[in-house]
Amino acid sequence: MFTLLSMTLVTSAADSLNPIAIAQQLVFQSVSRKKNDIIGFILGIGLTNFAAGVLVYYGLAALVQRYLTGILTAYPQIIPIGEIIIGLVLVGYLVHRWVRRKAVVTNEETEIKKPTKTLDFKTLFGLGIISCGLELTSALPYFAFLAILLQYELPFIGVVAILAIYNVIYSMPLIVIFACSLYFSDHLDRFYKKFTVLMGFVISKVIPLLWLACSWYF
Repeated sequence: MFTLLSMTLVTSAADSLNPIAIAQQLVFQSVSRKKNDIIGFILGIGLTNFAAGVLVYYGLAALVQRYLTGILTAYPQIIPIGEIIIGLVLVGYLVHRWVRRKAVVTNEETEIKKPTKTLDFKTLFGLGIISCGLELTSALPYFAFLAILLQYELPFIGVVAILAIYNVIYSMPLIVIFACSLYFSDHLDRFYKKFTVLMGFVISKVIPLLWLACSWYF
C-alpha cells in the first residue's frame, strides 16, 4: 500500500505541471467577477479528471466509445457538420459581442469602455470541464497510472480514495495560484504581465521558428 501511495503522490505531482491549465487560470482570474469564482474552474478540472479516472478504471469509457463508434459509423458526417455549426455559433457570438461593444461608445467618448468582468462561478466551472475534457486525449501519465492501479484490485472505496488523492494533488498548482491571488495579488499581477509577455514571445517567435526547423528537417 505504501508503494501505491508513493506512486500516486509522485505521478500526480508530475502530472500537475500543466502549463495550459495554469495559463488559462491566470487569464480567467483577470476577468472573473469575484476572486472566489475561479474555484469553479479548479473544481471543473479536478472533478472531470476524477470522473474520467473512475470511468476508465471500471471500463465504462470503453462502453461509451463503442456506442459513439456506432453513431459515427451510422452518421459519418456528424462530426464535420457539428464542427461547422459550432464554428458558426462562435463567429456569431463574437460578432454580437463586437456590435455590443461598439454600441457602448457614445458621441462624447473617444475610447471604448473597458469590458466588464463577466465570468462567474458557473461559467468558469463549465470552462474547467471543457478544458480538462479536451486534454484527456493526451493524459498519458494519468492513463498509465490507472493501468497500474488496476493490478492492485482495490475495492470501490479504495479506488475512489486513491483517485481523490491523485486529483487533489493534480489540482494543487491551480489552488496555489488561487491562494496567491488572495494574499499576494500585487505579486501575481506582475507575474501575470511577465507571463503574458513571455507567452507572446513564444507564440510569435519561438513556435514559428520551431515549425520551420521541423519542416526543413522532415
